[in-house]
Amino acid sequence: MKLQFEYFYGSEVDDFTFYRIPKKIITSPHFKDVSYGARMLYGLLFDRVGLSIMNSWFDDENRAYIIFSIQEVMESMFCSKPTAIKFMSELEDTGLIERQKRGRGLTDYIYVKKVVDSEKVVKNIDHKELKEFTSEGQEDEPQEVKDFNPNNTNINNNYFNDIYTNPPPKSREDYEEIIKENIEYDILKLDFKGEWLDNITELMLDVLCSDSKTIRVNQTNMPIEQVRKRYLSINDMHIRYLDDFVRKK
Repeated sequence: MKLQFEYFYGSEVDDFTFYRIPKKIITSPHFKDVSYGARMLYGLLFDRVGLSIMNSWFDDENRAYIIFSIQEVMESMFCSKPTAIKFMSELEDTGLIERQKRGRGLTDYIYVKKVVDSEKVVKNIDHKELKEFTSEGQEDEPQEVKDFNPNNTNINNNYFNDIYTNPPPKSREDYEEIIKENIEYDILKLDFKGEWLDNITELMLDVLCSDSKTIRVNQTNMPIEQVRKRYLSINDMHIRYLDDFVRKK
C-alpha cells in the first residue's frame, strides 16, 4: 500500500533530525563493496559516538567508544540476527569500526573510525622522500635518523601521516575547503541556523592563516604549527560538543 506523505514547504526541512553518513562512504570507490545496509549502520553508530562523547565515554587513550549490541542493530534496522552480524562484520572488515572484546557476556566496545579517502594518502606521498625513510637507506643512517624510520615500531604513525599526507596549504581558500570537509559543513548547516557556524569557521580560518609564530591558548603560547595541527583535526563531533557546551552554560 502506497502511503501519502506531505510535501516540504519553505524551511520545514530544518525541523527534522537526521542520521549523518559521511559523503565518502557513499561516493568513494574504496567502499564500493560495502552494502548499503552496512553503510546505514555506520550512520547509526556514528550518531551514537556523539552521545558517548557527551557522556565522556573514553578509554585510557582518550578514544571515544560506544556500546551497540547485535540486538540493538536488529531492532534499529528491522533485520534478522544473521543480517545484523553481516553488516557489523562488513564495517569491521573495511576498517570503519574496531571491536574490542570484553568477555564475561559483556557487549563489545566499538570504536567508530573516521572516514579517510585512501586515494589522497597515496597521491600526496612523495615517493622519493618516502624511500629515504625505508629500509633501503637505513644501513648507514645515524641513530637520530633511524629514530624517525616508519619501520621502527616505536614511531607514532600519526606523526608520519601528518608530515607526508597533510602538507600545510598556503591560501585561506585551501584551509576553508579542508575545514568544511572535516566538519561536514553542509550537513551541520542544516542543524545550525543563523551565523553561529559561519562565525566558528571564520574564527578557525583566522587562526590557521595567522602570520604569528605562536598563538596564546589557555594562557600558554603555543607554536602556530602545533595549533594548526589541532585545528585541522576538528570534526563535526567537536562542533556539536561545543554547541552543547555553550547551551548548557
